Amino acid sequence: MGFSDTYLVNDKLLVIPEREIALLEKHFGMPVPKGYREFMTQLGLGQYCDFVRVYPPLRILTEYENAQQRWKEDFFWDGGAHVLPREEVIQSVLIGDTIDGDQIITSPRIPGQLFVLSRHDDKICWMDEGLFEPLIWNGSGFAPQWCPFGYFQSFVDRAAITLFNHRRDLKSDDIANKFIEHWQKSELRQLREEGCRFLFLKSIGGRIQLTQSDWDRRIGIVISFDKDHLAEVEFFLPMLHYLGFIVTEKSGC
Repeated sequence: MGFSDTYLVNDKLLVIPEREIALLEKHFGMPVPKGYREFMTQLGLGQYCDFVRVYPPLRILTEYENAQQRWKEDFFWDGGAHVLPREEVIQSVLIGDTIDGDQIITSPRIPGQLFVLSRHDDKICWMDEGLFEPLIWNGSGFAPQWCPFGYFQSFVDRAAITLFNHRRDLKSDDIANKFIEHWQKSELRQLREEGCRFLFLKSIGGRIQLTQSDWDRRIGIVISFDKDHLAEVEFFLPMLHYLGFIVTEKSGC
């Protein structure tokens, strides 16, 4: 089992060598959680489905004691005591997080299993398939949004440009079609959520997010791409400027 079916937003990966994972196991005297080895050696450092972030061995070793101290001083997951009691949580190891602030941990009592300290309530979730299925949680009313396919964006050579338009007469689907027409020769994948549309353009290592709410109608765009394709993205920007979009932020450019 691995991540061969995971869509790579960009092909530049920073994977972790097996020897570092072996040292992590030796330090804690237990195996790494289910899927961790494969995630680190096949995907590496980055973000899974814009939600889950898995820590490399060095970060785990650097931060786990501070995390245990925080849990000891500020524990509020009493609703998950039947999953992991407090004393087991404060002895656990922090191995990742989510963009919402949920903490992903593994317990020495149940090596190989992953749990999630929810930020949204006092419950503790668990991942039956570990990092092989990092969006499938059990044990809480809150879970990540379902995604039709797994995708991964590494942290290597990323750049982003954010734009906003104060007009309310435009449609995000029409703007999305401008991207599609311009990069018509690129491999394309799409994803829709309420108020959002995502385009994945392989030729620029791109992930384009278009946001438009029903009540506001103004459109926001975030273009994340491989910085080697900056000139190609900048060539496209005048078309957006013509429609009234203004750049509000740049990073990595």
